[in-house]
Amino acid sequence: MGTAGKFTDRPTITYAPITGSKFNESFMTPIPPKSILFLMQTGWPVDIIFPITVDAINGLRSRKVGGASARLGDSEFYRVIVLLRDIQKSGAVGMRIVKGEGQKETTVMFFHQKNMSAEIAASLSEVRRLLGLKPNGDELTVTYGNIPETDRELAMLTRSMMQIMVELAIQIDVPAQHVKEGRTIPTMAADASGNEKIGQLIKIHSTIDAPQHAFVAVRFKNFWFWIDDRDFHSKRTFTFLMILFSLTEKG
Repeated sequence: MGTAGKFTDRPTITYAPITGSKFNESFMTPIPPKSILFLMQTGWPVDIIFPITVDAINGLRSRKVGGASARLGDSEFYRVIVLLRDIQKSGAVGMRIVKGEGQKETTVMFFHQKNMSAEIAASLSEVRRLLGLKPNGDELTVTYGNIPETDRELAMLTRSMMQIMVELAIQIDVPAQHVKEGRTIPTMAADASGNEKIGQLIKIHSTIDAPQHAFVAVRFKNFWFWIDDRDFHSKRTFTFLMILFSLTEKG
């Protein structure tokens, strides 16, 4: 006479689709400008943050490839990004949250003028000119919107996660067979206008055979869609996308 038993450690994980108000809050609501500046302050390069998350800044518009309002974008927008990246690398830019009347929070972007090199000072001066800001001053009030009300304001029109996903999806290298069958639209080609930082935000390949050097891959309708492990730019964009999902997740 005896007994026998078996123990299995196999947890079940269930995912439920987010719908209704939670969906709207997580995916349809634009990312707050303060969250974007927070990422910038923690070290994420502005030249990856802004092209993905910002639709316009003080009236200067980024490239938009998806939807009815597709456009090439303003060259000045990308020039501002290049200049801000130089300023960011110098450590001369930061942000803080200020609480005013009724504990209302205001996001402030500031520049460290002390010990600023001549080159960074020139970059900051050009940024101010391009964005229509006051020639001097250390602080800017950051708001959500397209056009600033004063020359001391940085108005950022940000994108929602849904908008970001559409922008990235339109750049996937989709199979010609899927386009012919009416399953999707053709891949949007990278712009060749010469504007800085205008190109593909991410390169996702599609092949019949399983990829040999995939950073991440998924099989869908008999095709493999994947990011090359040797493509650092696309891997960085994919990783940044995961961080954005964490920032906006409400469900």
